[in-house]
Amino acid sequence: AHEINNPLMGIINYADLAREELPANSPVVEWMGVIIEEGERIAALLRHLRSLGRHDPQAPAATEVAAVAESACALVRHSLGREQIDLVVDIPATLAPVRAVAHQLQQVLVALFSNARWAVAEARRRGGEGRGWIRLLARAVGGEVQVAVEDSGVGIDPADLPRVFDPFFTRRSGRSGLGLGLTQARRDVGEWGGRIYAENTAEGGARIIVVIPQWQEGR
Repeated sequence: AHEINNPLMGIINYADLAREELPANSPVVEWMGVIIEEGERIAALLRHLRSLGRHDPQAPAATEVAAVAESACALVRHSLGREQIDLVVDIPATLAPVRAVAHQLQQVLVALFSNARWAVAEARRRGGEGRGWIRLLARAVGGEVQVAVEDSGVGIDPADLPRVFDPFFTRRSGRSGLGLGLTQARRDVGEWGGRIYAENTAEGGARIIVVIPQWQEGR
């Protein structure tokens, strides 16, 4: 990774210096911006690969889903509102704690929100009208808690459902995604003893369900 990262940083830095020396109205300014943006995207990809390859599992603990959900929603609610996407949360106050790592669960929810946000925006780009929505729901089922994020977006091609958690798989075109967020989510959830899967809703959107064991002392 260092053999790639070091020259990459040189490309980004010199492109930035060159951009500063150009007249503001030069079309090359935009081209330099693309070089910088793509270079930073490669750098982000390298960071993700390092995190996947050098993972240090953390011990799960009793985790309150409602509290983690509140912090995750706070990170995205403003940007979703700006894009006319309503975020609806339905989590019972009496929900039992789960066996998870709180900050990892927050990252999982943010990754699911990011995918749902793209799907809603894509539905609008294809001609959909009105406000979109993302729903976060949680329910206790047996000795587990099911946390679901569903949306009013474009849904997932049935042929892609088995692959959505594979490394580098992404439904997004262009420069808008690395395809690693759901891969990391599956790894984290699996380390808590849980599982994650995707399905389409009757309304045409997608639903991703995270199933997490309830916390039990001594286990």
